[in-house]
Amino acid sequence: MSDITKLEERLAWCEEYIDQLNDALVDVNKRVVELERQNKRLIDEVRALQNMSREPFNPRDEKPPHY
Repeated sequence: MSDITKLEERLAWCEEYIDQLNDALVDVNKRVVELERQNKRLIDEVRALQNMSREPFNPRDEKPPHY
């Protein structure tokens, strides 16, 4: 086997490995984007709950215990 053939085989292996790494990176990026979206939604929900708990008490908004 000539040196050029060995280099060509090695190059083909490297190209295949790079393609696999690229596919994995694309998958990880998609997951990160989804996790960032979920994180933002959760942060918004927590902020909304915090804001609800800061509203002043208004007896007219409360139902009597027998309801």
